[in-house]
Amino acid sequence: MAKIGLTRAQCRAARNAVGLSQRKLAEEAAVSLPVVQEFEGKAGRIPMEKNLRDIKEALARAGVEFQKFPDGRVAVIFSDNDTEQASVAPEEAGGK
Repeated sequence: MAKIGLTRAQCRAARNAVGLSQRKLAEEAAVSLPVVQEFEGKAGRIPMEKNLRDIKEALARAGVEFQKFPDGRVAVIFSDNDTEQASVAPEEAGGK
């Protein structure tokens, strides 16, 4: 069986970044709410592989991409679905 790479921290961060509640992610992934809650919780209970795959696919449909590097690190990339962007003045960003 293939291992689905998704940590509870990645799941929580990705879900929050694309504006999904735990309930909405559960609905989109067609899993029960306790599956998401227990996975993201302190105990970090790992869902069965099918549920974990469904959660990851639901996050992907919401605009999240997980990129794995050869050294094992994973980058969580978010698509820009938000038309409003904050801008930082050059002096605030450390420039002139």
